Amino acid sequence: MNNLPHFLKHPNLPYGKVTVAAAGEDYADDMQRALEPYGIKLLRCPNNPSIDGRLRSHIDLSVYH
Repeated sequence: MNNLPHFLKHPNLPYGKVTVAAAGEDYADDMQRALEPYGIKLLRCPNNPSIDGRLRSHIDLSVYH
């Protein structure tokens, strides 16, 4: 198992300054307002129609690091 490549060793903990974040469209407006003062650009991702409606905007279910 230790020989497997890793994209990120700690995927939820950035190594440096965050400059870009991704959010599902249901949360994008609120997140953009919150992140803008920190100079973080937001990537708005469409809801995933293949996922239950209650979770469709949870970007972590649709994006791989």
